[in-house]
Amino acid sequence: MGCVIDHLRADHEVRVLRDFVDQRKIRVRAGEQGVLRRMDVDFGQNEIYLDLERQGTVQRLVFGLSSKEGPGSGRMREFFELGQFVSESRTIPAKGADPVGTRDRHSADQSQRSADASRGEAPRPAVCLDGVAVACGCDPLFHRSLIPTGHICVHACLRCGTVTCAERVGDDGRYTGEAFIAYRPVQVPEPILRWLALWPRVNIDHAGAPSRWPMSADLVRYPTLYYPADLRCETIEALSTAEARLTREQATLSRTEAIRKAKCPSIRPPAGMPPMLQGFVALWEALQLSKDSDVTTLIYLAQLRSPASVIAADLLIRRADAFQILKQALDSSDATWNSAGIAMARDFRGDRARLAELLLTAINQASLDPSPELPGRVVGWSRLESLLVAVGDLRLNSPEVIRGLTGLRHRLSRSDDTLRTAIDVILHELNSSPVSPS
Repeated sequence: MGCVIDHLRADHEVRVLRDFVDQRKIRVRAGEQGVLRRMDVDFGQNEIYLDLERQGTVQRLVFGLSSKEGPGSGRMREFFELGQFVSESRTIPAKGADPVGTRDRHSADQSQRSADASRGEAPRPAVCLDGVAVACGCDPLFHRSLIPTGHICVHACLRCGTVTCAERVGDDGRYTGEAFIAYRPVQVPEPILRWLALWPRVNIDHAGAPSRWPMSADLVRYPTLYYPADLRCETIEALSTAEARLTREQATLSRTEAIRKAKCPSIRPPAGMPPMLQGFVALWEALQLSKDSDVTTLIYLAQLRSPASVIAADLLIRRADAFQILKQALDSSDATWNSAGIAMARDFRGDRARLAELLLTAINQASLDPSPELPGRVVGWSRLESLLVAVGDLRLNSPEVIRGLTGLRHRLSRSDDTLRTAIDVILHELNSSPVSPS
């Protein structure tokens, strides 16, 4: 995380007010200007570090933490005048390193990331992490995602605890044949980063779910292992042992039970949460609710693509009037209610025959008129795709369901070949499963 000393702030212009010399005999004259890129305090070394960018080069200045002369805590105003904010630089030296000039910049960035991690800090946003998700010097085998709820990636290291928010960029190589992934760190305020660090980590098995292409991957539930936020492992062997234990413990738990057991933050989200991380707020709010909470609130949080969907839907199906709410939601023309109804259906623990009847009714009610916006698609394609996923997840392979899906496929004829393919995928899954009792 970033450091604040007196009035100084990272990524701000500064003007030197008085001459000074740092511990490495670097002299800085009054009147010189630059951009303060980073501040660090190392209590083990009893040192303060200021990364000052001047004329395109970042220079690390070192001062004794206990020194009574020159720049230091409580005296920064005597030596620096703070100016306006300046966007980040691309060049950042490692702690104690020489100024970055002709040195290889990638090596400098790698060293800086290792230094950051040793202090449990987030990286500067200018550093490209290449294919590594966490800005630390630990083996990437220790890196895990936080519960994926935001519009950016948030990863953490299970060895040192470093948390990194980043944008994922790259190419899957589908058209170019050259696949690559890179992470560009995103700077967030310190209180928010500390709060994010309290969330469980996860390991998502993307190969462990049935392939349902061309249906949306957002609707697929991949097998997921949840790690408590305070889990730390010094070796890969210790991590393997911990994962084996967690796998046994979560084998019989529902997704909601596993999330709750992993212990999410108990404190409220900090103020000023950026929009790209609001999904964590929605999930936290859902975890504070009960089955007796306002139905409209639960419905809003339960809709399929909500980060809180699985938690809110679970609360709804625990209500005494769950089946009535489910029927109302599936019959509704309101997109939010309808989506929440499908989310409820995916985890519904009740009469499977009545549930299958409800889902078939919803499937038959979906519009098969040609879409005026998407050539080759029907108006109700998105709703039908979600309903198909629910049928597949529940393995509702009764003769009535098989006949209903087969009939839908025939009715589509050539009006939506993509949806016909999706029906084939689900029919294949159902026909490959033992027939479930009604």
